[in-house]
Amino acid sequence: MGKSDCWAAGIGGCEGKISREHIFTESLFPTKELITVSGFPWCKGEEKQVSIASLTSKILCEKHNSGLSPLDDCAANAFKIFQKGTVITNSRLRSSPPFKVYDFHINGYLFERWLLKTFINICVTYQPDLFIGNGENPGEASNELIEICYGRSKFLGKSGMYLTSKVGMPMKIGPAVGFSPIIYDGSHVVGGFFSFRGFQLYLSLFNEELKDFEWISGVDFTSEWRGTIPTWHFKRIGIMVRNIPSFNFHFDW
Repeated sequence: MGKSDCWAAGIGGCEGKISREHIFTESLFPTKELITVSGFPWCKGEEKQVSIASLTSKILCEKHNSGLSPLDDCAANAFKIFQKGTVITNSRLRSSPPFKVYDFHINGYLFERWLLKTFINICVTYQPDLFIGNGENPGEASNELIEICYGRSKFLGKSGMYLTSKVGMPMKIGPAVGFSPIIYDGSHVVGGFFSFRGFQLYLSLFNEELKDFEWISGVDFTSEWRGTIPTWHFKRIGIMVRNIPSFNFHFDW
């Protein structure tokens, strides 16, 4: 894919000029925090921090860019919800129970599509020589993935978004988003790890259900993910403060 091409051109309907797309949704970072990226050949074995303002690329036409706005809105809403959870937790650590249990809702399908959109943005921009899933050409997403991204179809089997965790796993809570790709055979990006305000998520392009991450070898940055249990299309994350139920994040599917 050329740098001036729209990565969604395969499904047709391109209109307008090629516009600058933020690799990560800009509204997640109103104070312009840094983004952490690792795992690509150009930052292998280390984490690179770059500013959100610098993470733009001419990879979508105006129509296809605007067509992804609902995904950006969903991600921004989820970011704010998780932030509310952090505020509530900090407050309740200084307070005495009983606590009112709060319930927050996030559209699971939109958020999953936002992960895919961000995944494609990163791959076509920073590693155009790699195949994206089963794409036919390096640096190009397959029409199947593009259709999913724009809500015309859904992930097949047990591909899509997973939450991964384990008992006693520390959470790096804060206004940060991170991404690390899984590159198979040096040529295909088959999935990616996301950290989203301390929650660890995995986007899988495999139809088979993931049971663990032990099949990944020789990748330093996955050490914190080893031993975690991935849960596909999880419906609820329950948070306790002082071992007392405090609030729930519901993912609506």
